[in-house]
Amino acid sequence: KHWSHQKINTNFKGLVEGGKKEGNFFIIGDKNLTNAQELIIVEGYATGASIHKATQKTVIVAVDSGNLKPVSQAIHQKYPKTTLLIAGDDDIQQELKGKTNAGKEKAIETASLVSGHYTLPKFTQSEIKQGMTDFNDLAQLKGLKEVKRLIDGALKKAHTLEKHKQKEVMQQNQEQQKIHKREIARKNSVGISR
Repeated sequence: KHWSHQKINTNFKGLVEGGKKEGNFFIIGDKNLTNAQELIIVEGYATGASIHKATQKTVIVAVDSGNLKPVSQAIHQKYPKTTLLIAGDDDIQQELKGKTNAGKEKAIETASLVSGHYTLPKFTQSEIKQGMTDFNDLAQLKGLKEVKRLIDGALKKAHTLEKHKQKEVMQQNQEQQKIHKREIARKNSVGISR
């Protein structure tokens, strides 16, 4: 369903008046999310397009950092077994000015709320001074191979962490079963001796 659209030109960037943004998103790549093992969620379209072009993975565009949370929560609720990677913007220039690094903070917050993971583009001090903040900037500066390297690395780390978490849960369940069996055996032995 079409709820809104964004206009972008040299003088203006924003949603059309009256459009609904919160919780809505745009998909780049496979529109069927049902069998997706992993989804990458980003702020803006250019970032999403660069990541998709570099990785061929499905990307969810939330439009801005303020919409990362509702979009990610909706996706996580519908597809709880899908690995979510928030590829945030790193608005470090704002941070250096004593302001909020909204891209980074929202990516971290959102990832923690949806049991997901986050990654940020990596830039040198010189590149930061040039205003580089997102994965599209990284693609323009260093090419799609660098974007792919960072995203693939973040996804590999995410999958490793999730496997480790699953292993821990299995071990905890096995330990609980052992405790339960011992408790039953203890109750049975107490019952027999009386």
